[in-house]
Amino acid sequence: MWKSSFFRKSLLLIIALTTLPTALAGLFIHAFGTFHIERELNRSHQTAMNSVIERIDGQLNHLEMVAMLWAYNSSFSSPLQQLDIYQDPKMVQELYKSLTIIKSSDPLIEEAYVFLEKDDAVISDTFGIERPAETTLAAYRQLLHTPYNIFWSDSLPPGNLKNASPYSLVVRLAKGTVKSNIVMVFRIKADLLHKIIADAEPDARGATLLLKEDAQIISAGRNPADKPSPVDLGIRDMIRNSNTPHDSFVTTENGKRYSVSYREIKRIQERWIVATATPLANVTKPVILISRYILGISLAMLLIGLWLSWMASRRMYTPIQQLVHVFSSDKKSDDTVNEFELIVDQWTHVLLERKKLQQRLQSQLPTLREGFILQLAQGHLYALKNEEIVERLEKYGCQARDKKWLLLVIGLHGLAAVGSKFSQEDEQLATFAAANIAKEFMQGWPEGIDVINFQNLNVGILLPARAAQSVHEQKAELFRMAEELAATMHHFLRVKVTIGISKVVQTAGEIPDAMEETLQALKHRQAHEVLQVLDIEELLPHGSHETPYPFEEEKHLIHALRMGVAKEEADQLMDVFLERLQERAATELQIRQGLYQLFGSIQQAIAHSGFNLLQLYGGLMNEQLVALREPAAIMEWLKKDVVPPFLAELAQTQKLYLKELVDSVLNTIHRDYMKDLSLDSCADLHGTYPRKLSVGFKQVTGFTFIDYLTNYRLDKAKDLLLTTNVKINDVAEQVGYQPAYFHRIFKKHTGVTPGQYREQA
Repeated sequence: MWKSSFFRKSLLLIIALTTLPTALAGLFIHAFGTFHIERELNRSHQTAMNSVIERIDGQLNHLEMVAMLWAYNSSFSSPLQQLDIYQDPKMVQELYKSLTIIKSSDPLIEEAYVFLEKDDAVISDTFGIERPAETTLAAYRQLLHTPYNIFWSDSLPPGNLKNASPYSLVVRLAKGTVKSNIVMVFRIKADLLHKIIADAEPDARGATLLLKEDAQIISAGRNPADKPSPVDLGIRDMIRNSNTPHDSFVTTENGKRYSVSYREIKRIQERWIVATATPLANVTKPVILISRYILGISLAMLLIGLWLSWMASRRMYTPIQQLVHVFSSDKKSDDTVNEFELIVDQWTHVLLERKKLQQRLQSQLPTLREGFILQLAQGHLYALKNEEIVERLEKYGCQARDKKWLLLVIGLHGLAAVGSKFSQEDEQLATFAAANIAKEFMQGWPEGIDVINFQNLNVGILLPARAAQSVHEQKAELFRMAEELAATMHHFLRVKVTIGISKVVQTAGEIPDAMEETLQALKHRQAHEVLQVLDIEELLPHGSHETPYPFEEEKHLIHALRMGVAKEEADQLMDVFLERLQERAATELQIRQGLYQLFGSIQQAIAHSGFNLLQLYGGLMNEQLVALREPAAIMEWLKKDVVPPFLAELAQTQKLYLKELVDSVLNTIHRDYMKDLSLDSCADLHGTYPRKLSVGFKQVTGFTFIDYLTNYRLDKAKDLLLTTNVKINDVAEQVGYQPAYFHRIFKKHTGVTPGQYREQA
């Protein structure tokens, strides 16, 4: 099997299709998935860091708010303006208490004290009243020359406060609307500030920084502010070179990748920056582990794919191997054979043989069909049941199931007459020529025909009856075709031609009897007539007299006239009436009498429509009709002088009637639009019929009935949606719709749902 080139190629192809996508997917996930997941995790990390930064900003905001509340607290600041620290010990004690309360108002406050310039003294609840050294006094006096009432400063020495941050919040107390020479200083707990900053990055391998606007380090979290780590310095330098107030990025420091986020926080009179840096290895470690699992699973699937490919290739090659054994026989061995070339060659040979057999069969099928139908018509197949006959006809390509049939039997006479092209011995030749003429002539019959050559001056034609056409209409058409066929045969063959038309044959099994009956009917021909068409049903006795007058066509014509159809349509209907009358009438007198009767029916229709014949035509109509002798002239007179004046007057009257009718229907719509209205119900209500109302409504309003009703209902629905708080389902019912359909049709016409329409408004 492995020696087969097809097996090897198919195996390699299946391996590529089954394993290559899996391998590529695993490599792709491992190579690129980590990067994308890392980026998404970094993004979520940045979001978490932003919340931490907001918490830090909130704690500093609280401290500043506390300082401002005490600075502008008149009960605290006003007594200090008059305080005499040496003469008023009670006031000093109250100040101590206030400072104690201030220290406890925010956990960041290490110490709160007041500097009085007039006494060059610092008052605190911890150290009491002190007079600072001259250099320290200079720093305090410098605070009083700052243009701001509250600000951050790093110019004050720590003094006795070992845990105090270099940065202090300074508040200059107000004396009414005038600045005083008293400042209150809030010293910040350095260890707590560092802890708050360090907590922004819980992993000790990261970094957190609190920077001034100029990138000077205020706090480095776990590292002293004056001894920052290389990572701290690298991040500080990158932020210093950045021009944006906030950003997030990934950077590499000391061979490690960090996810960095920073953002400015507004402080009083300046801006600070909070920055965090987290090692990306902490974030991506689980991702790398997952990607390795995926790669391992992909390799396992690769091995499974190889095994399945081998098994599938064996299963696929088995039927091909069997075909090769069948086609190759013992000409070639499997080692050298090209499987598909052999199969294609042998299959091509089989197809060619099959095509030849089909062509032979198709060439013989018409002959077989013709012979079968000849035997059937001659009555040689009486032993077969109807179902068997139908199956045989179907086999020969004749659609015979559930069909009815009509027969034409052609008889040739007078071969030896003067002028004939045949002699008495040319019966078969004349019959053959007649059969060919019949076959050519009847090709237009939609259901197809079969021509039967009896070779005895008789030719039969078997025609499937048309299910969609009445028997009378088919017979009329057959009479016309038979007359033309008889004339054509006489023209070419110069013999007398008689054609018999059978009654409708209900089943294929009845064809022999009908054929014999029709052949016998040819004996009733008139000997002196050259061309004759005989209907076997006319030769049978009838229990009642038939009239040639086409009542059905008259009914259609009168109905159309009363409806006010266009003149062209009326002319077509009148032509159909005349055609049917001429087909059925035996003499010209009968045709004229039929046209007289049609004129009387038209007069009666005009009178029933409410028109005065004298006013419409001016009299003398009967005299004009009697003066016409030819049926064609009578019909032309009806078309030009009788019908057009009536149609014109009717159209004028209908315009006024339609206007009044449509106005009444519009009033009904405006009054009952919430009810179940339809074109049919409105037509019944106003005494007309749907088609007339539909056409008139469109002419008067420019809209169809349903379009107008829909637009009117939707306008009412829009008004309810805008001006009321009625539920949408109730709105639908109030305008005549079911809720589900209302939602669909409202969106179709407006582009939005009813709820969206109400919200937009």
